Amino acid sequence: MLVMPAERDGFTPLHTSAALRDGLQCVEYSVIPEGTHVAPVEFPEVILKRFHRFAADHKLDQSAPLAPRARPTLAQSFMRSSRSVAAAS
Repeated sequence: MLVMPAERDGFTPLHTSAALRDGLQCVEYSVIPEGTHVAPVEFPEVILKRFHRFAADHKLDQSAPLAPRARPTLAQSFMRSSRSVAAAS
C-alpha cells in the first residue's frame, strides 16, 4: 500500500496517516512536502512520479498518464457555462 500524506494537510494531519503506516504491514509512506489537503491539485507531477515508481517497484499496471491532463481553470469553466446559458436563452 502506498500512503502519501501531505505535510501541511489541516484536515487529515500527518499523525492520522502515521497510524496506517504503523498499523499495517507492507506500507510505503511518502510525505508530500509543503502539500495541503489538495496536494493532488498542487503537486500532480510529484504524486504521479511517486505512483509510477511504486507501481514499477511492485510490477503493477502503470497505465496512469505520466503527466496530468490539462484542466480548465475555474474562470474558464465559468465562462463556458455562462456562454451555454446565454446561448440557450
